[in-house]
Amino acid sequence: MVSRCARMLIASMLAVGTMPAALGKDYEPAHHRNPPQVAKHDADGNTCPPKHDCPAAKRLRIVSIIPNTFPFARDLGDFGNAMVASNWMAKFSDAYDIPGPASAIVIHVDDMPDLNAGRREVSVYRDYVFKVARANGLKRAPQHQTVYLLYIPCNPEHGPRAGMDGYNCSSHHPGIEPVGHEQTVFFTRGDSLAVVLRFNPHAEPDAPQPTLAGFTGSASHEVAEAVTDTRGGPQFSLHTDFPDYPYLDSGRNAHGSPWIRQSGGMELADMSEGTREYEAPSGGSEAFRYERIYSNKASKAGGDPAVPPSPYPYY
Repeated sequence: MVSRCARMLIASMLAVGTMPAALGKDYEPAHHRNPPQVAKHDADGNTCPPKHDCPAAKRLRIVSIIPNTFPFARDLGDFGNAMVASNWMAKFSDAYDIPGPASAIVIHVDDMPDLNAGRREVSVYRDYVFKVARANGLKRAPQHQTVYLLYIPCNPEHGPRAGMDGYNCSSHHPGIEPVGHEQTVFFTRGDSLAVVLRFNPHAEPDAPQPTLAGFTGSASHEVAEAVTDTRGGPQFSLHTDFPDYPYLDSGRNAHGSPWIRQSGGMELADMSEGTREYEAPSGGSEAFRYERIYSNKASKAGGDPAVPPSPYPYY
């Protein structure tokens, strides 16, 4: 039996995140309310069930488009290939019933539109992706959900705002809305961009330097949310009835618990943001960082609600 003082010590260590890994098997978590189940939605934002018109998940095709001048360009190409065969992908796919195997295509380019050079919106990158895909012999893939993973230079200090439909230099995952017959025929409903931004090639020498782990963590975060929250594909997110004050009540889906901390809603990678895992690739690169992803199945089981499983205690 653990004494009251020992329990208080363990609780205090958990509270500040300093719980030694060696204690992970020697304590029993206190009873706690599980995080909410994240509902699946149709294209109109309605939960299902009761409606059963939500599209099923498809096999994934991840197309990485990497500027040759981007930091760690070669390593990011290796990451694109490694991600689809990773333990991270296997556990994430199992959590949301995504059929496998996923496939990867890596394309290095010299003409990526640069957000530091002027205001450009999502439509510019949609057209660019279409051009690059056709030039590299990619075919329409209606049996797949294709996520185009783009690494775009973008100075967060740039003014006026760099564009990308108001997101400026924040990584995100805009859906693809095709324009014209050729694009409509080529892109499949549910295809998406996943863009990794916030690299400033003109930063001062003493400014914080970009890291490979930072880029791969952002990439895995945006890919997971592109797969699970793009119009035309499976859409999982929490919504709030109080978009200006979401912390008051998570609304219909979260049963009154304040899990939404930003206006509008929360997506799966946001639900577990800050927890991560590292997987060493088969080559000589450093280990790739992956964002762990919130899982309804894991949450319902009452333990750590993110996948892949972590060796560290959940608190």
